[in-house]
Parts: sequence; C-alpha cells; structure tokens
Amino acid sequence: MNIFKSVKDEVLVPIHPAGWPFIFLFILVSAIITYFWAGFLLPGSLLSLWCIYFFRNPKRTTPVTDHLVIAPADGRVLSTGIVPMPDDPPWMSTVSPALRRPRATILP
Repeated sequence: MNIFKSVKDEVLVPIHPAGWPFIFLFILVSAIITYFWAGFLLPGSLLSLWCIYFFRNPKRTTPVTDHLVIAPADGRVLSTGIVPMPDDPPWMSTVSPALRRPRATILP
C-alpha cells in the first residue's frame, strides 16, 4: 500500500462547509493570543488543528445488506413512520419498583 495514498485518503479529507467559520475563529483567536503571549503558539496551533480535524467530512461507505439497520451519524432523518403508542408508560410498568414498593402508613 502506498503511504502517500493512505495519508491523502485518511488525513487530507474535505472540510464540511459548516466548519469553516469555526476553523477561522480558532485560527484568528489563536493568532491574536499568540501575538500577545508567545507561549500560546503550541496550544493554539494544536487547538486549531483539532478544529480542522473535527470538521472533516470523509466519504462515507455504508454496507448494504438485507439484515442491517444503519443509523445516520450526521443527525439527518431519512424516513419517518407511525409508531404505535405503548399501553402503559414505561415508568408505570408492572415490574416497576415504584409499584411494587408498599406504601407507608401513618399510625395514630
């Protein structure tokens, strides 16, 4: 395997468009703080690189078989459907400790 191809495919991935304002903000704030305090050069650079890494947008490959349910990682709802309402709320089930616990009685 070619190491340059591996680095290009795994590290140099496109950046999501919503991340560019945050990346520029990290770089700008890091540059301003570094201008006044040179000791912030390394932490500011690491934070800026982390921000770039956080907003990367790699090409996703999804396995396609009949027995898999794939949940989206980006939070987009792909389909909706009607879900039947349960008979009892989950906090009032027959195995709930609140229902099995005897009530306290006050003696006169």
